[in-house]
Amino acid sequence: MRHLMFLALISTSLTFGGSAAADTNASSVISKLNSHNSVKGTESSKGWKVLFDAYLNMSAPPQSVGPDFNLNTIWPGMDDWTSVSRWAAANGPMADAIIAASDRTIIGLPYGLDSVPATYRSKGIAIEIWADGNLQNNQFNYLDAVDEILAFSTAETYRRFESGDYDGGVALSMAQLKLLRTFCDRDFLTEKRQFMQWMIDSLSNVRDYLYQF
Repeated sequence: MRHLMFLALISTSLTFGGSAAADTNASSVISKLNSHNSVKGTESSKGWKVLFDAYLNMSAPPQSVGPDFNLNTIWPGMDDWTSVSRWAAANGPMADAIIAASDRTIIGLPYGLDSVPATYRSKGIAIEIWADGNLQNNQFNYLDAVDEILAFSTAETYRRFESGDYDGGVALSMAQLKLLRTFCDRDFLTEKRQFMQWMIDSLSNVRDYLYQF
């Protein structure tokens, strides 16, 4: 990939140039990344603000998203499903945002901390390139936010099916898949691998929706 070759060329030119040189080169890398087709485009073609603005307004889940609470563990037979279902039902705008963002051509989330609003950075919705002056230290903190969004979407899809809203359940589950497929076009292998895995997990959940309901 051309951007990876660009990063490699820069890394071979660095020795002990100091923080000023590192900052300059980091800016060049970020500029290059943000010119890629997965980021560059009209605002109307991008889904990142639609998705993450809604995330900022979403209420906290009944438990922290992690190994024991995620799109692979959430289902109507789980412990405390009532609380999870209520949380999902209370955050309708997040479901609407997932569906709306899935219809956009690209995600368009820009690389670099300064490329997103301060409100996003405060919630970890950002990508830090060249962290601590290390070319290979790139922090994709926004993945945690997506993980929480997927936990919500899974809970809300199950809730819709359980309540008999089959059309709503199908619409949200398909939007989740479309959104993840768009995220797979991101630049870095770390991103691609994670979103491909989430796609696999989401497809497994679709099989379960169809089996149960």
